[in-house]
Amino acid sequence: MEPQTHSPAADNENGQIPGIFESRPVPSLEHLDDLLADVESAYPESEAHSLVDEIDAISADVDSGLEEAKVEVRNRPLEQKRTLATDTDDPLTLQVLSDDSSPIIRTLVACNPGVSPNTLKKLIETEGDYVRMVVAHNPRASSEVLDRLIELTNEPEVIEAVRSNPNTSEFTKHKLA
Repeated sequence: MEPQTHSPAADNENGQIPGIFESRPVPSLEHLDDLLADVESAYPESEAHSLVDEIDAISADVDSGLEEAKVEVRNRPLEQKRTLATDTDDPLTLQVLSDDSSPIIRTLVACNPGVSPNTLKKLIETEGDYVRMVVAHNPRASSEVLDRLIELTNEPEVIEAVRSNPNTSEFTKHKLA
């Protein structure tokens, strides 16, 4: 099966900037599953080793592609990073941008409704109360993230944002009452 690709030209015509994987081949997990099944059923040890080597090569290619993509995002101009931070729904692009040196970019990531709960969790642990308030307003903030926010701050605006988020657990709502 051939890797699927996405043409950035279509997005660029609309003024959008592709995220990390939107312009790269997507490795086929079915191909990896087939290789693993072949390894399990292969009787000759030499054949099993060649299949394991092929799997290792595919994994190395994926790792290399991830690193190249991270560098590509980190080296983009600030305006492109701002656009990505607000417009992309690619979780890996948002994860890379959540480590950006610019507090504006990190804050924009916290605002993005497509950001993963894990990235939000990391942001509340590393950022101040302003970003924590932004996270508390994000509809993707999980009850776990919101519970942790209450443990990290006494800032009234953050607490009120947690209270008003529909994902806040009943236990936390009761604690805040």
